[in-house]
This record gives sequence, C-alpha cells and structure tokens, in this order.
Amino acid sequence: MSECHIQLGKTVFKPLQPNDGNYIRAKTGGYQILLSYHGTKAQFQTFSITYLLANRIPPQTLESRIALIGATPESIKDSFLTSYSSHHCNLVVGKRQIHIEMMTQFYRILTQTNVSKAHYLC
Repeated sequence: MSECHIQLGKTVFKPLQPNDGNYIRAKTGGYQILLSYHGTKAQFQTFSITYLLANRIPPQTLESRIALIGATPESIKDSFLTSYSSHHCNLVVGKRQIHIEMMTQFYRILTQTNVSKAHYLC
C-alpha cells in the first residue's frame, strides 16, 4: 500500500484524482475520497437540544445508534452541492449530513454491515 493511501480494515481509500468517476479536471487538493450518499436529510431523524436536555427523547430511540450533535441555524451557511446536483436539481446538504454519510460509510466498511438508519441531534 502506498504511503499516500488510508486503510480501514481491508478497504484502501485512494485519494480522488482530477478525472475520477464523472469528474473532469476536478480540484483535488487535500485528501478527498468519493462519498456514497444515501439520500436527503429527511431520512435522518433529528431532535432539538432542548428535547435532549429536558429528557424528552426516549432512551430506546438512541440505543445502539451513533448520535451527532450539530448546529442548524441558517446563519451558519453550511450548504454544499453534492454528486446528485445538476443543472436541473441543486441537491444541497449541510455539514451534519456529510458527517453522517461519512460515518455511515466508514462504519459499513469496518463492520461489513449495511447501516440503514442514523440519528443525530440538532
């Protein structure tokens, strides 16, 4: 394995190259990998931090789940176009969803399982 590659379990992540996949002359600075998106933020259950602090989230809802805590105000402006974006449809996601997708992808690779749901707190 090259010293420029990252390995998780048996899977080796090779850095994105400028013409990989559907990319053409992409800017590939840093260590970028292709991300496998599984839908929109509507597929991820969210809760307010107020609910968490008031003990209004049933414990079984988060049992055996990974919970991410993040901010959601529009003033943060954390929207990004995805591989599903096109001239006709600008599918925009926030950093929270990107982190969920990354964690889900890495978890699936490490455990050799198919994760169907992720929960995060907003």
